[in-house]
Amino acid sequence: MLTMLLLLAAEPVDCPPVGSVMRDRMKIAGEICRDDPRPRKPAAPFKARPITASEKAEIMREADKLLFDGPSARWQWGERKSAHLYCGMVNAKNRLGAYVGWRPFYFFQGKFKIVPEGEEDIVYEGICSNAGYIEQPDWLKPKA
Repeated sequence: MLTMLLLLAAEPVDCPPVGSVMRDRMKIAGEICRDDPRPRKPAAPFKARPITASEKAEIMREADKLLFDGPSARWQWGERKSAHLYCGMVNAKNRLGAYVGWRPFYFFQGKFKIVPEGEEDIVYEGICSNAGYIEQPDWLKPKA
């Protein structure tokens, strides 16, 4: 009976498309998707530590592929609290050369993503806070 329960708990599920915010959220929560190439082993606990220079360089290198003027971007770096996920803030220039304001980003499994406007709550209350990062900043919270 116990073996049957364990098998049911590890049953793969249908997941949103690869690269979507919701799929990333499910993967961080430990879900196994039917279309995954292989099942994952549970991760060992990760101890928070300062982000290294090489990790920053890797994030900035991936960000350069998406940002209009990547080298001019300003970054807010914090502690690294997860082995596969890093959440932070970036202020980048638009095509007119003006800074657009601080935007949340996450770096997950080698992919850099700026959080689309209006989806900040999904990322901070889901992806980032589940991994031990800060709660959604006050300035991102909807005004009452």
